[in-house]
Amino acid sequence: MKQHMKQHMKQRFGIFLLITVCFGVGLLLTEVRGQDPSPVTYPAPRISAITPDSCLVHWDPYTQADFSTHYQVRLNTFLFGSSTQQTTMAVGHLIPGNTNKIDYVIYHQGKILGISSSTSMLMAPATPSSLFADQISTTSFRLTWLSVPTATEYAIYTNEVLHSEVTAPHVQTTLTGFLPGEVIRVQVAARNPSGLSYFSRALLVRLLPPPPQLTVDVTKIGQTSFTASWQLLSDIATYTIFKDGTEHKSVGSQTNQVLVEECVPGATVTVKLKAFNSTGGSEFSPEVIVLTIPATPLRPIAYNIATNSFTLEWIAVTGTRGYKIYRDQFWLLYNVPVGQTSVLCARGFNPGEIASMTVTTYNDTGESPFSDTLTVQLLSLPTAPLTAALSPLSPRIWSIPDFRPTREVLEAFSQQPWWAKETPMVTAIFSLAEPDFHRNLEKWLAAAQKAGSSGLQFVTLVVVPRGVPFPEGLPITATNRMHLVFLHENQKESERIAAGLFIFARPGHLRLQEMGTLWLENLADVLQTALPDLPNSTLPDGDHRQRFQQLHSPATP
Repeated sequence: MKQHMKQHMKQRFGIFLLITVCFGVGLLLTEVRGQDPSPVTYPAPRISAITPDSCLVHWDPYTQADFSTHYQVRLNTFLFGSSTQQTTMAVGHLIPGNTNKIDYVIYHQGKILGISSSTSMLMAPATPSSLFADQISTTSFRLTWLSVPTATEYAIYTNEVLHSEVTAPHVQTTLTGFLPGEVIRVQVAARNPSGLSYFSRALLVRLLPPPPQLTVDVTKIGQTSFTASWQLLSDIATYTIFKDGTEHKSVGSQTNQVLVEECVPGATVTVKLKAFNSTGGSEFSPEVIVLTIPATPLRPIAYNIATNSFTLEWIAVTGTRGYKIYRDQFWLLYNVPVGQTSVLCARGFNPGEIASMTVTTYNDTGESPFSDTLTVQLLSLPTAPLTAALSPLSPRIWSIPDFRPTREVLEAFSQQPWWAKETPMVTAIFSLAEPDFHRNLEKWLAAAQKAGSSGLQFVTLVVVPRGVPFPEGLPITATNRMHLVFLHENQKESERIAAGLFIFARPGHLRLQEMGTLWLENLADVLQTALPDLPNSTLPDGDHRQRFQQLHSPATP
């Protein structure tokens, strides 16, 4: 019985003790949650080092603190972490941009001494996100991002350097001042009164490349095409050339020229160029205007053909400044202005001659190719006894004063005894228009006389252009091997007959066509070395070799 009563008393005492402990814990929790049983107030904590998700809490130590004094931070009335004897605590894992209420509890000698006043703290804002770039040009771009709660402004960083700031609620700005083609690393941070957010994830923006510089070489302009070129740029994917405002061709990054085709002859073509990188295309290069060479005229026609003249006519060509009339594709006879499509050809034509006529057209860029050749047979004079137009001034000096380079004159000239001999002959051409004519001729004659022991015949053709006085006082030595022929009137026509006289040169004859001052100094030595072995000699090597030509062709009567 007694044993049973003792056990019953122990159970009732345990229940009482449990109720007392629960009451004490409840009272403690009530005190910690802000219902301070003590009328004493303690100063509010100080906050520093605020970030978007953490801060440092500081407080003053209890004035009667001893080894038993502890402190514990409360966050929004809830205990944070564990108690500490320090007066500073780091609080983390907070919500960016949130406002928090912070105080602390003082434990002293095993009981709650009190709870401090609270401090309201705004966290730094959240990190901006969803950065986006558009309207990208060669030196600028527009940046956009999502709005951040509590942010009062945004700091824009380019390549980790502050570029500009934008006041909230704006979430868009245009960034300028960059180099064409530059790659820019962009980040944004939000700011509120408590501080700066963490930097956003970096956005890489590549600006458009600079406009290329397009050039066209005028020497590479044709009738239907031309070549455009440019300097290569770095970090380029392709180049695209535009012809008359329309995309024409695209080429790779390592190509710096393109052939622009399908152009109209004699027309203007505008070309410009764009460079493309991974972002897009550059601005257009400065526009280049190209004028193509005009079209080749069709073969002309001839009418009113006479003994010394005829009329040449052709079809007009567009895009030209005029026409050029050629004989044998070498002698330019006439320049004809645009708008005129015929011309009377009466310059240098002789009875019975056959003339090969061609026409070209030209503009500021260049000249077209020759038209197809028209062969014109001039009328012949009535048959009459031939009289050579040669007047011997001495046994060694011949003159053609009234120049008419007909085949009959050349044949008559070739029948002269001294020309028809089988003796090897050396022929030289001079022009009275040369400044050093007398000095060069004197050297030539002296050299020829010095080399005359070989028995060669020496013929000197002297071109006398119109308006140049006939030479006097020439140093002519009396010898049957020295012969001078003067060709009068027109210089070019005289050169033609001089070339015609060479037709009758026999195999083995040496002709010296270009008489220059320098090589005349050694002419006598060259003649003595080269000529004795004619007609089958080879000229010596040296600086003078290109000045000599050895004929090995059959006679052409």
